[in-house]
Amino acid sequence: MKKLKAFSSAVAYIIIGLFILSALFPYFWMITCAIRDQSDLFTIPPKLFSASASLENFTYVLTRTRIPQYMLNSVVIAISATLMCLVAAIPAGYALARFPFKGRKIVSSGVILFKLLPQSAALIPLYIIMGKLKMMDTHFGLAYVHLFTMVPFAIWMSRGFFKTVPVAVEEAALIDGCNKPQALVRVMLPITGPGLFSVGVYAFMLSWEEFIFSYTFTSSRAKPVSVGIALFLGEDANLWGAVMASAILMGIPVLIVFFLLQDHFIKGIIGGAVKG
Repeated sequence: MKKLKAFSSAVAYIIIGLFILSALFPYFWMITCAIRDQSDLFTIPPKLFSASASLENFTYVLTRTRIPQYMLNSVVIAISATLMCLVAAIPAGYALARFPFKGRKIVSSGVILFKLLPQSAALIPLYIIMGKLKMMDTHFGLAYVHLFTMVPFAIWMSRGFFKTVPVAVEEAALIDGCNKPQALVRVMLPITGPGLFSVGVYAFMLSWEEFIFSYTFTSSRAKPVSVGIALFLGEDANLWGAVMASAILMGIPVLIVFFLLQDHFIKGIIGGAVKG
């Protein structure tokens, strides 16, 4: 019996290990391709490692392409979209958590169901709106359309954080002379600050990696790095080493933000999911 149990455990660990390796292999291949020469990428059979590793692709990307400008565009767009998302989501989440209006449960469910809508369903309406408002290929315009993917889940998360605060705490603030907006700003926001901070981190990550809207609504001035990487691919040249180097550079800011703030982010996600 013990041998059978040990054998089952060994098989389970092997299967899990294979799944982990299959998940990590694309990242390993991206890194190795980024530090290889262009000619070394097309060898048959492919090599897992290269003897001639260099940072030439990173130097090429940073000095001879517009990737640094595209990354700056992404920073401006992501920060702007995150701030607008929080301004829209926090009051909405607070209202859904505290105001007992008719149909509140339906609205709450509809908010998260709205998140399931495909981005392609909103392309034509948003394109018409962007054209009439003359916001095509602008940082603010792209940040605005990113709200389509960011706001629904941000509302749901912030609603969950506000529900974790006992009603008695807010009632005490109202007794002391605060009205509802003052209670939100002076009491609720400081208490739920760490959770709402995780909402902001999540919104930033969504805006940073978004592609479909960014590809549709930009042409040159406001092009983010998620779209700029695609410019390396063409009919005459496929600079795969530069593409992989750009992908690594694109992922570094998100990784830095996540690893520095992962405790707040994970606690916020769990807290909002439990009470949401």
